[in-house]
Amino acid sequence: MNTKLKAYELSAAYLLRTTTSGILSTISKAYKGYPFGSYVTYITGPDRSIYIYASTLAQHTKNLFKDSKACLTLSKEKINDDKQNSQRLTLMGDLKPLSQNERE
Repeated sequence: MNTKLKAYELSAAYLLRTTTSGILSTISKAYKGYPFGSYVTYITGPDRSIYIYASTLAQHTKNLFKDSKACLTLSKEKINDDKQNSQRLTLMGDLKPLSQNERE
């Protein structure tokens, strides 16, 4: 990996590890495929896996059971600076519930 890409990776990993909340975007079940964003908190595992505690009452959880595609956007705003110049990270993928073995 070249030096510039490695620097981006380290910066992204640092942002992932030092923030604990973000916007989880899912595909809306109630509003026919429109995006649905909600505030969530998360933790990370040693391999950079992301774990979100999701209640079955939450709309984003209902959306994920219908369509597992999701996007988590993290940011760290600079105080008294241009908000558009802040660190941002967007992660996309398919979310899945932990199995009973993984929960223990």
